[in-house]
Order: sequence, then C-alpha cells, then structure tokens
Amino acid sequence: MSSVLRVERGLLLLALRRMFPLPVVAATLLVAAGFALAHPASVSAPIRRETTWTALALVALPLALHAAASLGRRWRLGDRAWLGSRAVSRGTVALSAWLGTWIGAIALFGGIALLAEVGREDGGARRRLRALESPRAALVEPGARTAWSAGELGDGEGLLLHLALGTAPGSGPTATIRATCTRGAESSTAEALVFGRSSIEVEVPRGHGEVRIEVAKPGPGCTVVLAPGALSLHVAEDRAGLASFELFLRWVLFVGAWTALAMGIGAWMRASVATALALAAALPVLGAGRGAAWLPGADLATALAEAGDGLIPPHAPVIALFGFAVLALSGIALAARGLDAGAGDAA
Repeated sequence: MSSVLRVERGLLLLALRRMFPLPVVAATLLVAAGFALAHPASVSAPIRRETTWTALALVALPLALHAAASLGRRWRLGDRAWLGSRAVSRGTVALSAWLGTWIGAIALFGGIALLAEVGREDGGARRRLRALESPRAALVEPGARTAWSAGELGDGEGLLLHLALGTAPGSGPTATIRATCTRGAESSTAEALVFGRSSIEVEVPRGHGEVRIEVAKPGPGCTVVLAPGALSLHVAEDRAGLASFELFLRWVLFVGAWTALAMGIGAWMRASVATALALAAALPVLGAGRGAAWLPGADLATALAEAGDGLIPPHAPVIALFGFAVLALSGIALAARGLDAGAGDAA
C-alpha cells in the first residue's frame, strides 16, 4: 500500500456521485424551484435574496454533513474489500472522499446562489467598507442636532456615509431626519423619514481632508436614536448579485470545513450521531460574529442580514482560510485514523 498522500480520481468521483442520490436531487430541485418562485412581487429583492439563502442553505447543510458522515459506514461495510484491494493510503482515501463530497456541496450551494438571483434586478447596490466612529445620541426636540468628525475617508468615487437609525419606544410613529456631510467647502445633504429601524445615506463630497457629519431633526416627531456604531462607510456598486457571490464564498468555506469534520466523526460512530454532533458544533459558529474571524462562516449571520438590507457584505476575512485549513485537515486526519482502526458500527 502506498503511503503517499494524493487525490485518487476514482474515489473522488465515487464520493461525488454518492453526494447526490437521485431521489434527493429531485426533491431538492422541486423544493428549491417552488421556494424561489413563491415570493410575492411586493417583497423587495434584498429580502427575497436573504430568505432564499437562509432557508435553502439551512436545508442543504444537514444533507451535506450527513453525506460526509455516512462515508464511514460505507468504508466499514460495503467498501471494505474494495478499498483493501487499492494500493492507496488511508489518508488518500479520506482526502479524495472529502474532496468529492465538498465539490458536490459547492455545486449544491452554487445552485442556491443562482436561485437567489432569479428575477432580481441589478444595480443600486452598496458595499459596506468599514465602521466609523459615531456618538450615542437621541434627537428629541425639533431643531435638535448632533455633529462629529468621521475622519479622513479618502477620495474614492461613490463613497457614501450610511447611518443606522431607530425610534424610541412610545415616542411616536415617525420623524424626518436630515444628514449633512461636509468636506472643506463642499457638502451634500439627504433627508429620510424614520420609522422603526431605518437608515439614511449621504454622499461623501470628492476631495481630501476631514469629513464631518451633522444629523438634525428639523421638525416634530418621534425620538430618533443613534445607536453606537451607527455610522459606516459604504461604496456604490453596479452589481447587486455580488451579495450572493460573497455569501456563496462564505458557505463554501464553512461547508468544506464541517463536511471534513463530519466525515472524521462518522469514521468512528454512527452516521446519524456524527451528523447531529457536527450540526450541534457548526450551527453556533454561524452567529459567532466578526470577532471570531478565523472561523470560516463566523460572520454568515451578519452577512445575511446585510444582504437583506440591500448591502453587499465585505469580503470574507483572509484569516478564515487558516481556520478552514485547520478544521479540514483535522477532519481528514480523524477519518484516516478511524478507517485504519476500523472502529465503530454501522449506522
């Protein structure tokens, strides 16, 4: 048996084929098509994009994890004699099988990305670049205002200041807010009607130097609240579909890492138990936030919410590639070890 770690094409294609049993493929296509066409015309494109990704991805994730976890059962039972006849290492078996499963998952989530963009209008998109300093303030009386410096923002074309606003409970239904952005002698102004969770965007004048922003409540209405971190810098984009592309990349890394771990766990125990354990460990990661940037998919919940708000999420952090490599290699090593030991029983 060769001890060289490599990708065995036959094993990869076998795992890829087993990723998509025909009944599962047919049922998934029917559900996905029905879901994509079920949104009423009154629902905005960003909300349709967010709900399509959320619902279908959370259905596809257990399918992918179970397909990976089931590989151990097949290794221990039906494939034992066949694998024993091949002059490849256990590491090669695990690596090739994981790659086949991951490629299948990539195809599955690629289909979700396409469905999320069916009938969506392009253009008018925004990409969030970074958060900016903002005070915590409440605008209560007519004529109330607050102003602060946003710092030096550069001279990029299409830069926008995005201010998230809210209303104080019990203070009334709506209020009008005016935001003014000033750089040197140039300024730009925008107004918006605030009700519940709202936002306002104002263009950043071209040029160099400090950028200042003033938010005012010119007339009566409810109490408007600026929460901490309310201000962020955005840039206009021509293609709204980039939101689905950013979500797709995050899901690819997330599913790749956790299918490897599910495969590793499944090499030692029942596939159903391994799937449940992998899901229980993976789902909390989705809401870990950008503070856990090294974990692939940690900011997926935030990115989905941004897509629902009509924003293109920022690029996934590069450090997530490190976390992906650590988790994937750990799963492959665990699977190879389990295959060698022949541990566990059939699911």
